[in-house]
Amino acid sequence: MSKKYYQTAISAVVVGLLSSPVYAGDPLKIVISPSRVAQDVVEVGSSVVLLQGDELRERGVEYVEDALQQIPSLIVSSQGSRGSQVQIRARGNEANHILVLIDGMRVSNASTGEYDFANLSMASVESIEVLFGPQSTLYGSDAMAGVINITTKKGREGFGGNVAVKLGELGTQSVSARVSGANQGFHYALTAEDFSTDGISSGAEKNGNSEKDPFEKQSVNLKAGFDSKRFSTSLILSQNDSEFAFDGSDAVTAVAVDETVNKQLVESTHMAWLLEWPLMDGRFNNQIQVSNISNDYDIRSFFFGANSDFNTQTERDTLEYRGNFQINSDNSLQFGFESIEESLGTQSISAFGTSNFAGNVDQSGLYLNWLHKYQALDIALGARAGDHEEFGSNSTYRLTASYRLSDQIRLKAAHGTAYKAPSLQELFDTSFGGNPNLQPEESESSEIGVEYDSGDYFLGLTFFEQDTDELIRFSGVFPTGSNANVGEARSQGLELTANKVWGDFELNTSLSKTRATETVNGVRSQRIRVPEWSANILANYHYDHGRIWLQALFRDERRDIQFTFPSQDVTLDSYTLWNLGASYRMKNQLTVSARVENLTDEDYEEVFSFGTRGRTAIVSADWAF
Repeated sequence: MSKKYYQTAISAVVVGLLSSPVYAGDPLKIVISPSRVAQDVVEVGSSVVLLQGDELRERGVEYVEDALQQIPSLIVSSQGSRGSQVQIRARGNEANHILVLIDGMRVSNASTGEYDFANLSMASVESIEVLFGPQSTLYGSDAMAGVINITTKKGREGFGGNVAVKLGELGTQSVSARVSGANQGFHYALTAEDFSTDGISSGAEKNGNSEKDPFEKQSVNLKAGFDSKRFSTSLILSQNDSEFAFDGSDAVTAVAVDETVNKQLVESTHMAWLLEWPLMDGRFNNQIQVSNISNDYDIRSFFFGANSDFNTQTERDTLEYRGNFQINSDNSLQFGFESIEESLGTQSISAFGTSNFAGNVDQSGLYLNWLHKYQALDIALGARAGDHEEFGSNSTYRLTASYRLSDQIRLKAAHGTAYKAPSLQELFDTSFGGNPNLQPEESESSEIGVEYDSGDYFLGLTFFEQDTDELIRFSGVFPTGSNANVGEARSQGLELTANKVWGDFELNTSLSKTRATETVNGVRSQRIRVPEWSANILANYHYDHGRIWLQALFRDERRDIQFTFPSQDVTLDSYTLWNLGASYRMKNQLTVSARVENLTDEDYEEVFSFGTRGRTAIVSADWAF
């Protein structure tokens, strides 16, 4: 372990333990994702983190990927400039092992089963919940490592909105506008955004790359509906279009190199309709949600001496029923049904010719969850039965408990199983080793923790462990090999959180230690891009009209892969990033803010041979009306 780590980690813990107040500043934190109904976080046995959109935007956080950086158990990795692929790994798992929901919609790419956070800004985000641990019982496939549940803004009584303008280095500029309101039960919120940046070279500058890779994005989001005592209904529409230039890789060394031809165009559409109606004086609540997610990726590149064009179109249609029955003050049941149909179509035009591929799959599931209170004890017990068109039936379960030893001390624990269905690409795409006989990846996980909350000080410690079987990997030699269930993985770790407030000064510190290994075809190795140690320190000073804040992010060294023939392991160096910012609210409802990212101009990598932004300044103005 490096000396640099010890200095950062020890300072995080010591400073956190010596400062002074409340758990995230709120005596009552309501979360939805652990049981799909509103709960106080002290009733939840699983680990859950709640981030508020307004607070993040006030600190100048523009993209969800940047917001998630402050949670050490989530490792964010990007392949270069803004707009390049962004992956999130939770507690040492793979990027397609965490389910991402936006207003209840599954938004992962049906082709890979993974969500790319590159295009997701903070403009319309109300809150972000991150629920850790196996969550397939309530959420089905993909939730092996947890759930990231994002809720967008809803119109409130009256009329209001805002206009925000941001300018920064690297030719970065952004304009967003939102109007929202509610009257006599009707509500609406409409957000539009335009973002562009000249970017940096996606290939690391230290390898001689200098050509910038620009990114631009336009998005429109609408949430509208009607609420009454008898029923509520809402319609959610989202359209995102983006264009991003990316670099290639050297055919011999596999190092990222400048390429002027490569370009990725993405069109993404999300649509959902939600109907909710209560029965039995509100004791029996029902929800039906129908959603459609479509993604169109057009990737143009220079491949093996010729221009190539690779187009992927994916679609997901989901029908879901969710019920909640309050038996009495101490017992309730949550139950539901889900039916998902996914489809994938690709066309590839390259020096090797033209190829087309199409595939689809149906899956469904039923779940039942019991919430029980007995004095200071809260229990959740759930089970799920599912069916998949290719591999057949499967089942999962989950048990969580929270016990308040006193007004200040709480014990929590969780145990459960989860699964990840093979993606459409893994099942059917023969150019990538498609194998329709694949079985789902399966995991079993446990965690136990203790929290101390005195009202002016919070300290939490959690230990977790997860075992995963039937890992899907490419087996054999290209092009005759195929995907197969040939691996297993194990992750163990601890998470420490210390939060305090002392007058106008607030300090939040968190530290994560993760040991993550996998064994594939009998060969054991560290999981890629997962540091053993990671830490976050966020200090806020609040004054009458705004705040000043300082953030430190530490990531330990990580294993990555250099994809030569044969491939070889490389080690990415540890790094510490410092971010500094301030905001000022004027009397005319105008807020101005400034933010400097990577204050010390640290040279680092999140993915082997890909670049990262150096010291970058951004200023913004936000007028609310």
